[in-house]
Amino acid sequence: MLVIISANRAVVAAIEKLHPHTQQEPIIELKNLTTKSADSLWGQFFAQRGASSFWTQLQAQQPSMNFNLKELNAPLAGIVSSYDEVGAGIIHYLTCKHVEVKSLTITGNLEYDSKEKLTSIPASIGQLTGLTTLDLHHHNLQTLPETIGQLNKLEILSLYLNNLQKLPDSIGQFTNLTKLDLDNNDIHKLPTTIGNLTNLQELNLFGNQLVELPGSMRHLIHLKGLSICDNKLEFLPSFIGELANLEYLNLTTNGLKALPSSIGQLRKLKELYLGENELQELPTSIEHLTRLEVLELIHNQLQTLPASIGQLTSLVKLGVESNQIKSLPETIGRLSKLKELSLDFNQIQKLPNSIGRLSNLERLEMDSNQLHELSTSIESLRNLKLLHLDHNQLSHLPTSICKLTSLERLDLAHNLLHELPEMIGDLVNLKSMTLAYNQIYKLPETIKRLTKLEYLNLDGNPLLKITN
Repeated sequence: MLVIISANRAVVAAIEKLHPHTQQEPIIELKNLTTKSADSLWGQFFAQRGASSFWTQLQAQQPSMNFNLKELNAPLAGIVSSYDEVGAGIIHYLTCKHVEVKSLTITGNLEYDSKEKLTSIPASIGQLTGLTTLDLHHHNLQTLPETIGQLNKLEILSLYLNNLQKLPDSIGQFTNLTKLDLDNNDIHKLPTTIGNLTNLQELNLFGNQLVELPGSMRHLIHLKGLSICDNKLEFLPSFIGELANLEYLNLTTNGLKALPSSIGQLRKLKELYLGENELQELPTSIEHLTRLEVLELIHNQLQTLPASIGQLTSLVKLGVESNQIKSLPETIGRLSKLKELSLDFNQIQKLPNSIGRLSNLERLEMDSNQLHELSTSIESLRNLKLLHLDHNQLSHLPTSICKLTSLERLDLAHNLLHELPEMIGDLVNLKSMTLAYNQIYKLPETIKRLTKLEYLNLDGNPLLKITN
């Protein structure tokens, strides 16, 4: 084939008359490809659109296929082709050739402003009835064809990072679906037919615009994981307690002002995330969540924790930062498995003596509170590795703090300390100690025994010497 390069159209035309065989190969249109079309034509269609690698994979006819639009090369000159046409070509070939594909992934370019993404899915996708996994994440899809409901063997459907505003009612036909990922879309309302997905075990709805949940969701009795964080929910329906198999529930960043008492019925729950809401109190029924291992309550308006929290004896992590809590209940000492306790940015003035019973505690964070003193029972926290107490009102430390021999990081910046306990050198595993902006004028000589110390901050102190 003769390739002619010239800016002069008259010259090109004259040469083409002398060489009648220089015409470009015909452009293959998708609408002209059928079940009887030769493989060579299908190959031309994809090659002309910079998708030769896609054609190679299609020819192999494997049960699992994975396409990434980022891998496309520049299309043949003269072809005005969209990424939708390439996506439609993949689906059209699979249906025309009756390929028994079980898993299909078409990924858009992960870069936010990339144009290498699908904006639509052809209705013919409903003919791929053997699919058990369909992954169409990171595109610009706004709607789905109703025919998608014909994929009644689907077990996993991933549609995260699209622009979907609603779901078709036919989604209720996915009665074998176990995982549905709709994170980061623009969905305002779920269809009531979602209640038909009775085998669903994981439902991800992070980053949508939901203001309520349909009552039909009470039928999702096999659901184990439910994420609805970063939506616009102002209340949680009482039927949440009927989802008795839930192990993971994430409601972070909504507008929740209260929780229904029925939440106490979730006896299998292991992780509960309620941060960044407007909760003012917790229902006492929370005491029934005895399998709970993680409870996150950051950035709410809580003024107290109920005494019933002491019943959560499986808790490993408790986060209550950025609330308005003034004191902790004595029952907190019953949380014998607790490893992490975060209480930053509250108004706590004193820790209860029962804090010393948290024998497995490894991290205690209480920055920006109103602590005037530490309970001597703190000496019992022999597994404590991190202790953050900066921005409080501590004027002295109990000698018992020197018994925390597992401590690796100690932060006491911005307090009112004049000196450190004489036996501070007993903290032989200490790697980092921040004492900035206190009123310390001397350091005990035993500080020299901190041979593992890598970081020591003494800024803003009237320090004179290390005592003999």
